[in-house]
Amino acid sequence: MRIDAALAHGYVINQAAARKLYHFLTPVKFAADEWKLFREYEIVKLKRVISPVIELTDMYLNSSIGNDRTYKLTKLDQKNRKRPLFSEIKLFLWRIFIRTWLKKIRP
Repeated sequence: MRIDAALAHGYVINQAAARKLYHFLTPVKFAADEWKLFREYEIVKLKRVISPVIELTDMYLNSSIGNDRTYKLTKLDQKNRKRPLFSEIKLFLWRIFIRTWLKKIRP
């Protein structure tokens, strides 16, 4: 199971999840692919698609996306990222009991 997302990915999403994301993301607070956050808030259930929907090509070497990701979080960003207590507890327990058994894959 892969727990970190990086690089280019394709997403398969059903209409019910799209509606939940629409309501959660309106007004815009987060990037549309903050999957870890959406999982923690129980907005969507994440499952892996085997085999990948999108593959990397050598063209990714010419990409400028993400080269300058240095920015400060505003107070509103910090407020929006504050997790509810229930989510904090779930994440804490997940890190102790589940994450330790997963193989972490880095690109």
